[in-house]
Amino acid sequence: MQHNSVILPLPQDSVSPGNSRSYISAVRCVITELYTFRDKNPPLRENFITWSFGITSVSGAKQKLTTVELTFTAVLSALVGAVFLFWSNVVWDLAKLTLGLLFTPIIYGMWFIGATLPAYIIRKPGIALLGEFLAAVFELAYGTQFASTVLLYGFMQGLMTELVLLATRYRRWGWATMMAAGAAPALWAAPADTLLYAITAPLTYEQCLVFWSLYFVSGALIAGALVKALVDYVARSSSMLDFFAVGRELKGVPQ
Repeated sequence: MQHNSVILPLPQDSVSPGNSRSYISAVRCVITELYTFRDKNPPLRENFITWSFGITSVSGAKQKLTTVELTFTAVLSALVGAVFLFWSNVVWDLAKLTLGLLFTPIIYGMWFIGATLPAYIIRKPGIALLGEFLAAVFELAYGTQFASTVLLYGFMQGLMTELVLLATRYRRWGWATMMAAGAAPALWAAPADTLLYAITAPLTYEQCLVFWSLYFVSGALIAGALVKALVDYVARSSSMLDFFAVGRELKGVPQ
């Protein structure tokens, strides 16, 4: 079966870690093409998400991102980006030395929290994608060893989580939903690592199955269950998150 694809024209100048104008131009092209594609497809225009400051959810209700929510997401992403950097430059290599290559993906879920953490707290469409991508931008700015590929990873991993939350219409935030949202980025990360870095080259086929499965397990446990448990604890035991949806829900405040 053939599927129509959307070709996104990127700028002619090369995109390199030191060329910030190229990044901005590339992102502008992608956003423009996404809006054009959406406007040409009425079902998408009416039922899907418009990622802007005035976001329309699939239920049709206006869910505007407030200045506080945007600022919170940006600050949180800056912190998560620092965690990503530490994971990239220190923890990953340390895990390979101590656990061996086969079991290294058990730590991989930490790279997915940029999507699940702000999304679980704010609970509005687009936050998972925005949070994960911004965290990748900060990781790149801080000096990751993986260079500009982290931007592609950030976008795709955030998108995977976003699609899971979209399937629930942003109304379900239980353990099953969060673990699925945490594991979903592995749908991109596992094959991407295999194809881009040939990371499974030393492994047998049976070992590859174990290796890939650990991406999903780690995402479900770290980005899903652990994020939910920690946020729930903070929301219940303090007033730090009272302004956000998770705090209001756990304390019984009307939304």
